[in-house]
Amino acid sequence: MISMLSIFIFKEPQHEKFVSVIGSEQQLSIKADPFVINGNIALSNNATSGNGTAGNPYVIENYIIDASGFGTNGLLIENTDAYFILRNCTVTNADWHKAGINLKNVTNAKIINNTVKDNYYGIFLNISTNIALTNNTAYYNGIYLYYSNYNNLTRNTANVNSGGSGILVRVSEYNNLINNTANDNYWGINLMKSTNNTLTNNTANNNHFGFHLENSNKNNLTHNTANDNSLSGVYLEYYFGGSHNNTLTNNTLIRNRRHGIRIDESHDNVVARNEIEGSNYGIRIEDSINNQFNNNTIHGKGIILLGTTMSHFIQDITVDNTIDDRPIYYYKHQSNETIPTDAGQIFLVNCSLMKVQNCRLASGTVDVSLFYSNNNTLINNTAENNNYCGFFVKFSSNNTFADNIVNDNYNGFYLGDSHNNMLTNNNANDNGEFGIKLFGSYNNKLINNTAHSHNFYGIHLKDSNNNLLVNNTANNNGDSGFHLENSDNNTLT
Repeated sequence: MISMLSIFIFKEPQHEKFVSVIGSEQQLSIKADPFVINGNIALSNNATSGNGTAGNPYVIENYIIDASGFGTNGLLIENTDAYFILRNCTVTNADWHKAGINLKNVTNAKIINNTVKDNYYGIFLNISTNIALTNNTAYYNGIYLYYSNYNNLTRNTANVNSGGSGILVRVSEYNNLINNTANDNYWGINLMKSTNNTLTNNTANNNHFGFHLENSNKNNLTHNTANDNSLSGVYLEYYFGGSHNNTLTNNTLIRNRRHGIRIDESHDNVVARNEIEGSNYGIRIEDSINNQFNNNTIHGKGIILLGTTMSHFIQDITVDNTIDDRPIYYYKHQSNETIPTDAGQIFLVNCSLMKVQNCRLASGTVDVSLFYSNNNTLINNTAENNNYCGFFVKFSSNNTFADNIVNDNYNGFYLGDSHNNMLTNNNANDNGEFGIKLFGSYNNKLINNTAHSHNFYGIHLKDSNNNLLVNNTANNNGDSGFHLENSDNNTLT
């Protein structure tokens, strides 16, 4: 049985044609040097069939192009608006800043079942519209859209571009990316300065970042999968102003090392019905305003909020978000409420006279967070096994923390820019760095607390003055039991 037979037919100066026999089917293949098609007439001259209409497009097919050493694109098609299909071509080794297949100022093309490998760019759409990329394979290069709108990318594979993106959409809008695979790249699918794109059922695994949005707004990411990425499953980036008004729904984000979802300096995004598991932080929100989180299912590590002004902590996090099947309670601008004891994680933002009592938390990140919240009472709660800290308190004053167990966290209590708080009879033991830390915090009282067995300090005061520490014990810590750094007028008895 003949599995593969190449029969020489004829030779032209730049094109060598041969018949590939695969099974019972014959396919004419054309070995060629890199070449350019500029305009509709050149498109017609290179087509094997068709007349350039929507119903009968030109067909260009079966080229095998090795662009090594030419310093050019493998195949450049530019300045066309006739309908055409480019299919079943293999293009390799295009040089620095050149593409295997480059479409420039092209409209009305279908790019189907091509293989591009070891080029600087694999397939490059530049100022091109109404292009359908389907079933193409890009290894060790990638697929790039630049100033290109209203295109459809379906069932393409763009893997192993370790220094760049599997698929990059840059300064482009209204593109649809459906059922594509972008694995083992630096960025799986990367949107930069791009708006109103839709990404559905794509897979981006084993990258540094699965899906990355930089300065990109009003995009819709739904039913995508981003697993086993070394940094983030989905990252809304802060460079050049953040990414706003995006919708992330029904995505699966498993075992991403740092973050399931990370949102930096990005506002008014909707994050709903996502499944997140096995990351150091399920969702990290930093310096971001008014994002909406609904019905997300998180396992292992929960939500962390970071910021420097009250607006950064104002989010819409509904109670149908869960951590390890327990509700996440987020309160803002509330007073005189008692937190239910089934809480998995608790946030108080600009709250007062709230009571948190008898809760055994389970967030795995930060169990209790207070931001700009005063005169609250937190008694007899357990916060253990968090990778950031048990209690995270910033810009909050006149709160009482009593009889809490805060053990086996990365850090126990952290009070930053928080004053006149009372910590009494708390156990903060066996945490990673410290049991209790005050940073830039004044006039707090720490009485009858224990802070044993930390890698650095039992109780650490940094840039914190006029605090009162009475009858606290801090034994078996790696550096010292009590450590005061740039802190004055504190009383230890």
